[in-house]
Parts: sequence; structure tokens; C-alpha cells
Amino acid sequence: MASPTPDAQSPEPKAMEEPTWEMVVFQVEDRTFHAFRHTFTGASDVFEGMFLLPQANSGEGSSKDRPIILQGCKKEDFAALMKVLHPMSEDVTFGAYTLSKEEWIGALRLATMWEMAQVRSLCVHNLFDGGNPDITGVDMVLLAREFRIRSWFLEGIDTLVSDVPNTPLKNLVDRLGVSTACMIADLYPQCTAQGALNLVHDDVAPYVWFSMDHARCAQCFGEVNTTGLACASAQCPFYNNQHTSGKVFTSQAPGIAQNSGIQFLEHDAELGFVVPLDAVLCVGPLCRQSVFPYRRISCPSNSCSGHQGLFVGPTEESTTSLIELKFAEELKDYDL
Repeated sequence: MASPTPDAQSPEPKAMEEPTWEMVVFQVEDRTFHAFRHTFTGASDVFEGMFLLPQANSGEGSSKDRPIILQGCKKEDFAALMKVLHPMSEDVTFGAYTLSKEEWIGALRLATMWEMAQVRSLCVHNLFDGGNPDITGVDMVLLAREFRIRSWFLEGIDTLVSDVPNTPLKNLVDRLGVSTACMIADLYPQCTAQGALNLVHDDVAPYVWFSMDHARCAQCFGEVNTTGLACASAQCPFYNNQHTSGKVFTSQAPGIAQNSGIQFLEHDAELGFVVPLDAVLCVGPLCRQSVFPYRRISCPSNSCSGHQGLFVGPTEESTTSLIELKFAEELKDYDL
């Protein structure tokens, strides 16, 4: 077999441009760090601009005797950032870093301060990827505010809203401020099934009262259109008034116990209860008129039959939208 011969017309191969492996020495507090210059200039415009300054050519950063002194940061945080920018061989081999939660937070703190966008995203992804069982809703909100992380803020507020009955208002005020505590309390009846439901005991039978704002199609979780649905009973004080709320006697609502309070059914990311359409009645006193006389609801999905019943409670999407609306002014400065 003939050996391949080079084409006389082929251009000379060019060496690929490689980074200059120039070392730079930083000092943070009483500790010095040796790093590759290009890892910092490539990750941060702040450092790239710093090395373009005239004093960068004076020998500063060239040795332990003439380090670049970094102010406004802690040595533990910088050491954590170095682990991210200069991973160990085992980190590369296994495709995972071995930083602790505190180290990731330290690296994130400096990545935020020095505008290292990719490092910042990496820290956010690794900090609470796969869940965060050891962090409270309050701590999540505080971290979100420190680092301007949108996803953490929404998750933290969602956790706090769902736990309003078990959280003393003073605790929220002390750590998050009066304004945030009040907004969380305001969101509770809108964002939780517990807040949306009102268990009423009357002389006939206990029933649950709820606003139609919390009603969704049980099949697609789409919003229910109640336009034109009005009480048809001439004996009801709400005669011909459009239904803005409904009631369900507890004996007809699956998942609701008559004597032991309300129990909820969980549907993936949803938490509430499902009732058949003919069990949803007008809220008028003693009225037994059905809110949905044709046992069908109108919802946005064309593929939905509209016969599967009514889901009462918030959805993950509706809860997120309400939180975003409530905290819109603050969230405009957040990312990720």
C-alpha cells in the first residue's frame, strides 16, 4: 500500500494559538495565591481591564514579594474561586467539583463582584442542584438578594408562602423586613390551597367555600371560564348573579374529611382537591343550584373534554406568576 505523500501545493500547517501560561501572584488578606493570568482575564472583564492599566507593567503580581493585593474579599472565598478556575485533575476526570456549600457560596460572591458570568452560572447550578434540604426559605431569599438570583428568590418566597401558618410573622419581619413579610402574608390566600379554602359549618352540613379564581380544569389545569354561569334558582339571593365562587359539601368532595378538617390530594406539582362538576354548588344560603348545570367546563385547551371535574387550588405556574407580579420591582434587577 502506497504511503501518502504531502501535496506540494498544501499550505504550511500553522500552530494553533494557545493561551500564554503566564503566572500572576495575588494577595488576599495574609495569604498569597499563584494563578494563571489568562484564567482571570478570560473569565472577567474586570481583571482584563486591570491588567491593561499602566501599573500592571510595573512588575506587580510577578512574585510573592510584589503581589497584586486584592481588597474587599476574604481569603477563604478566593481560595474557593481558585478551585473553580483551576480544577484538580480528579474534578476534570469525574466531571464534578468537590467544593462544599460554603465554598460555592464564597466563589459565587466573588464571581458576582468581579462580573464572572460563566463562573456565576456554574456556582448557581452546583449550589442547589437536585434540591436544597438544608436551607430554609428565609435563607434562600437572603442568598437570592445578595447574589441577585431570580430562581432562588422565587423558590424561597414560595416556600415561605406555603408555610405562613407555621411561621411567626415576627420572624419574617426581623430577617426580611416589614414590607416583604406583609407581601408574603398577602400571597398566602392566593398561592395555597389551604389559604384558598374556607371550611364552613352551618346547620345543614359542613361545606368548603372557594373563589373561582382558584378553580382549574382537573384535566389540563387550565383556567375555568365562568362567563354566563349564573344561579338559576329564583329563591336564591344570588339569582341571575354570575358565579364568582362556589361551595362543595364535604361529603361530596374526595380528599376532604368531614370531621377531621381538610385533606388534600397531590397531583405532581399541584396541591389541592378535585371534585365532580355536579358537586360544585352556588354559595347562596341553603341553595343547592349547580354552578355547572351541564356538567361541563370551558377551558383553554381544545383537546380537553371538560368533563373531568374541577381542581381547586393553585398550580405551580399560577403561584410563580403571582409571586413575580408581587415582587416585580425587586426582580427586575435579578437574573438566573
